[in-house]
Amino acid sequence: MTAAAAPDDAHRRVAPASGRFSRAYEDFIDGGLEMAGVTQDTNTQTQIVTGLRSVSMVSSRFLMATKSLLVDPAAPNAKNQLTQAARYWLHTLMCLISLNCEFCLFLFVFCFFV
Repeated sequence: MTAAAAPDDAHRRVAPASGRFSRAYEDFIDGGLEMAGVTQDTNTQTQIVTGLRSVSMVSSRFLMATKSLLVDPAAPNAKNQLTQAARYWLHTLMCLISLNCEFCLFLFVFCFFV
């Protein structure tokens, strides 16, 4: 593949990946909101909703970094910014999943031992 063809190929690959990301993100947010609605503990609800907001904000930054790299692949630090955004997105997502796992463990213990 030539260097001139690389940007076109990247654009073709990003479009379907973006669609998959969008569907997975929507499912994730719906599941998080459902989980927040199930709990009666307002502190846990607040933590879940705050985590979902953080994931939303970081997802937006990640997608903007991707778009910036596609528009100008030679821009200074474009790849580093995308890598940073991806790492921060993953960290934020893992924090929310960890919170939800703690909540699920609490429900498991509560349901089976109470």
